[in-house]
Amino acid sequence: MVAFIISILIACIIPYLLTLNSSNVDALPVLIGIVAVTSLVFFIVGVAKVWDSYVSQIKDIERIKRAEDDKVVYKARQTELTEVFKQHLAIEYPAYEKEIFSKLIPENVTAVATLFPEIKMSDVIVKYCQQIADLTDSVYKQDIRINDYKSDIRIRARDFTNFWFLMPTK
Repeated sequence: MVAFIISILIACIIPYLLTLNSSNVDALPVLIGIVAVTSLVFFIVGVAKVWDSYVSQIKDIERIKRAEDDKVVYKARQTELTEVFKQHLAIEYPAYEKEIFSKLIPENVTAVATLFPEIKMSDVIVKYCQQIADLTDSVYKQDIRINDYKSDIRIRARDFTNFWFLMPTK
């Protein structure tokens, strides 16, 4: 867009400068045509770039919303698995029930399970712990994706070739 503005200024200044020297008046229509075509090309490229940035901005905003929604689903599944895990422990290991339940939250399921050797050896417990750990990793990956999208949005906002007032925000 900056190049378009510069080419418009050149299109206005060059004819004035050519009229100062009357011997170059014949070249004026050709020069005006060249400047006009150059200006048009710069304008088309500038509009295409701004449009691409606008669409990318909208995509990143929607991706952020999707990633945040996915995080909610992952956390709900973590909580659900933790409850199933607690129920399984209550049935299989009633002697540890009171001590474990006071400490058990989705973020520390594996740590609590490792405190008790009998529990740590159970295949079912290991499977639950692995599923909860995978969900926790998914939440962290979503946080990283959200940060990447926010970074792209900030970069586009600082790009001097974009009209910042046209860029959508959250």
